[in-house]
Order: sequence, then structure tokens, then C-alpha cells
Amino acid sequence: DADSMDEHISQDLDPAPMLYDQIKATLCLPVLRDGQVMAVLNLDNLNEAGEFGEDTRQLATLFGPPLASLLHRQNTRDLLTKAALTDELTGLANRRAFNGALAGELRRADRGALGPSVLHMDLRSFKAINDALGHDFGDNVLKGVASAIQTHIRVVDTAARYGGDEFMALLVETPAEEALKVAERIRQAVAQID
Repeated sequence: DADSMDEHISQDLDPAPMLYDQIKATLCLPVLRDGQVMAVLNLDNLNEAGEFGEDTRQLATLFGPPLASLLHRQNTRDLLTKAALTDELTGLANRRAFNGALAGELRRADRGALGPSVLHMDLRSFKAINDALGHDFGDNVLKGVASAIQTHIRVVDTAARYGGDEFMALLVETPAEEALKVAERIRQAVAQID
């Protein structure tokens, strides 16, 4: 309900959007690209109770195509960026993303923040798994290891497949003794993978 919405609105926001109880008319137009709704253009009228005039509707529809084009370009950019920074098999960060995150954390540490810890993990005898059971089986093992690592680090940390059967974890503002505990939890979880 409207009263409970006020409790969740930041006080730093422009007060105009908080006038939802004073809306007299609203116009919502889908922003379409290739038949897909990419956004909804919403116009509110706080002054007149009647619906928006035809001239207003026609003017609003002119915003749709350029907005759809901008959103499509941004979505494409986002997908390309994600693809460039993500290991396709495991869904973890890749080497490039990990190195960028590490550089950022080292800069933060230079400014006085507690430095990160880095875990470098390599699977023993992984080549033997691929040779004996095939690459599809090996891929499933890598996915399981990735999941175990991701499960045992915090959301602010970065898990990455560095290459082949090498994994890294960037533990933000983590002293070495705590990193050793995380490493042991990950080791135990990986050892449980059947």
C-alpha cells in the first residue's frame, strides 16, 4: 500500500516521484524493439484528471524508437562486457576480470584499506581425469569445483578460473590467517566432489 512505500524511499531522492498519491492521470507506453518490450515510458499528470490528449500521446510515442535503440545498444554492450570477463564453462570471472579486480584492491590497499588475500588453487591429477573419463566429465568436474569455490567465499570476493584447472580467489580485506581458513573450507568442499 502507499503508506508502506514511504518507508522504503530514500530521503536523498527528488521529492517529485513521492507524489504518487497526487497523480491525476498516467500514460504508460511500451518501448518495443523487434516485438520485445524493452522498457515502459511512464508519464504522470499531477494537474489534470482527464486522460492525456492525443498530441501528448503522439509526442510520447516519438520517444519509443530512439529509446529502444539506446537500450538495445546498452544491452549489447553489457553482454559483450560480460562475455569478455566471464569464463564460459564455469561462469566465474576469467583471468582478465580477476587481474582487474586484483589491481583495484591493491589500489585500495595503497590508500589505506586492509589488503586482500589471494588464493591460487590448482587441481591435482586433473589431466588424468580428462584422459580416463573424457573432457565432458572433466568439464563437469571443473563446474563442480567452481561451485564449491563460489559457495565458500563472500559476495564481495572474486572467484576466477585462471586457466585450465587453475582457479583464483580474491578475498577482499582479508588477513592471511582468515584466508587460510577459507582455503581449507574450499579444499574440503572440493575433496567431497564425487
